[in-house]
Amino acid sequence: MKNAFEVRHPIFLPFWRRALVVGFVSAWTVVELFLGSVFWAVIVGASAVYLLRAFFIKFDPAEYKERSD
Repeated sequence: MKNAFEVRHPIFLPFWRRALVVGFVSAWTVVELFLGSVFWAVIVGASAVYLLRAFFIKFDPAEYKERSD
């Protein structure tokens, strides 16, 4: 496992997939808060913030192209 937090994969190149993943993780944060699991809400919320940053703020389409390593 090179990097567990690496999300630069060609599957996430289309905008709708990135938006769907960020939306799902954000919704799951709300579910955890509603259920009273603050610890898991913080963990999942941090993941949502990380994905938001990676998919929209620092997004570079060239980094998501298929590589031949």
